[in-house]
Amino acid sequence: MYTEKRTGYSFSNKTGQLYYVGAYGLIVREDLEWSIDKNMPDSLFRTSQAYIAYGSTALYYAMTKNCISHDYKHLIRHPEHKQDDTSRDAVILFLSALKFNGDINLLNVLIDNLSYKLSERYTMTVAMWLWMKGLRGKKHSWIYNLSYQLLELITLVPSLLLTWITRRLAGMHYEFNQNSVPQLFLQEEVKNNKWFKLYKALQYPGYATNLGSMMIYSAKKIPILTWLINRLFRCEAESTNYFIRLLNGDKKAIKDYIDSDYQSMLGLRWGGRLNGESTQYIVDNKRHYNELDIDLMETLISNYLN
Repeated sequence: MYTEKRTGYSFSNKTGQLYYVGAYGLIVREDLEWSIDKNMPDSLFRTSQAYIAYGSTALYYAMTKNCISHDYKHLIRHPEHKQDDTSRDAVILFLSALKFNGDINLLNVLIDNLSYKLSERYTMTVAMWLWMKGLRGKKHSWIYNLSYQLLELITLVPSLLLTWITRRLAGMHYEFNQNSVPQLFLQEEVKNNKWFKLYKALQYPGYATNLGSMMIYSAKKIPILTWLINRLFRCEAESTNYFIRLLNGDKKAIKDYIDSDYQSMLGLRWGGRLNGESTQYIVDNKRHYNELDIDLMETLISNYLN
């Protein structure tokens, strides 16, 4: 067991039957049939999630020791993974985790030094850069925060509207019970349907809803503007995506989550949909696959109630 920064949270070497603490103190995943790298590309992302859930000092030091370049210009997914493809999602989650846990000094150092070109493969978006600068807390940070939220609102409206329309044209707007999600996307008549192809090409991805919700949750609230963004993300999220709902201020999600008897699933539930697009959300009610998703929700509930 680790010594925690926040009392009342226990965190062992495993966060379910798939995720565990690896040799560097970072969260990795058991190899699945199609996986040969213990999901190292997602290691910083998963560890940042775990740091939000548990506030573990050990996780903090593991990330700061292994995932930050010496000049603070770049982040690293995992020491054994190639270091030229760190993506936006890992950086967003790490910065959000630092903000959530009040690690302001390191957060400010990274904000001042992180390169716009995150790696050889990825660069920040303008919205991400504005969001990051808005977290800084300096005198003029409100300008960055205002600009970020305005840009986010402008881009969300057409993107989510297109997603709403094409999802219904493709017949992918249904939300199935977590214990009986069909594998619709594997069916030839679904996969080759022109509306499904259009939907997959134009959709606002579930992981983007997850990241965008974390970003707006971390940002300083602006009357009306923040509320509108929250409402858009809440409209995009499925009714059983309690984490996204709560990140965007829907406190009724707490009661709904408690009443739901939610079971852990194979994948990242809060970043996906239960409409048959993926097989990673299969549950057999005999294993606890990903306790991290549950613990994230429990932590967010505690944060709201305290």
